Amino acid sequence: GSTTGVARLNADGSFDEEFKATQTSDSWQLRLLPDGKVLFASEEGLFRLHANGTVDQNFNCSISKPVDMLPLKNGDIMVIEAKGDKHILCRTDSLGKVDVSFESIEFNYLNNLKLAENGDFYLTGLLSDMVTTFLYRFNQAGEKDQNFSISVGPVEDLECYKDGRIVFADYDTQTGKKRLIRLNQNGTTD
Repeated sequence: GSTTGVARLNADGSFDEEFKATQTSDSWQLRLLPDGKVLFASEEGLFRLHANGTVDQNFNCSISKPVDMLPLKNGDIMVIEAKGDKHILCRTDSLGKVDVSFESIEFNYLNNLKLAENGDFYLTGLLSDMVTTFLYRFNQAGEKDQNFSISVGPVEDLECYKDGRIVFADYDTQTGKKRLIRLNQNGTTD
């Protein structure tokens, strides 16, 4: 059997022996933090590692099935959690405690958490009809921008420009073709 986990490589591609490789049953996502620590999601939960690879015992998160996460500039973390056949967007503080004041968002499928230069973030979600996908924008406080909700095809990837524009790849269900779309910060097509 094989083992999965988190390791760090040197510039020459060799394993960094000073980094204490963390083994898990499965690692899904990694995010580097500005202080050198590492967030990672696995089947076992959401964890934070010190810069040397040891588990940060001060980080204690009760989210059991994280699918993706996005560290925000204020230290909070947006997390997509799998619950049954749904995905839930929730928020934790910098120590992993779930913020119960945040109004969670539930969809059949959530993906593409991306942070914009100004601290806002974007998220795509698939509605219960399993066809309609929406692109949402949230401010730094995690509040959904009520003026920015765009119906798109299933989004495969999303990136943010420094000037506030975004570009994403989606699948046009009417033409059966993939396409790239770039939007201005106000949501209009560029």
